[in-house]
Amino acid sequence: MGSGLIDAETVGTVLTVVALIGLPVVAAFALFSDRSPSERWRRAKPMPSSRPIELLSADLRRLHNRLETTENDPESSGKGLKLRAIRRAYVDCLCAAGQELEVSALPRIEPRELVPQSEVYRLESELRRRGLEVREPAGR
Repeated sequence: MGSGLIDAETVGTVLTVVALIGLPVVAAFALFSDRSPSERWRRAKPMPSSRPIELLSADLRRLHNRLETTENDPESSGKGLKLRAIRRAYVDCLCAAGQELEVSALPRIEPRELVPQSEVYRLESELRRRGLEVREPAGR
């Protein structure tokens, strides 16, 4: 063993130690990371909206109505989870409509349901000025 060469047993031991330490680190990252690598890549490149503004408008009104209904329902089970999901969809739809009408976007905050309500109101107002009403008209 004095020749300075590393034998197979030593290499095997080193690889085993590296695997025992590295595998849990990689597994923990995969489990506790907020996004998968493919999701990070998709979010890094904004996808252009190919949906007609009429569909975005209808989705905005539907999601806004559903958000209000869920917020005001005192008996809803899983209300917090539903609100986060609906708010995220609403904010994503608002951003798509803003992009279509070239309105300044919401700040890039993740998760999307944490965007400040003041920013949502600002974007709604900008869209309204451009002729896109996000709320159901009164009397419907």
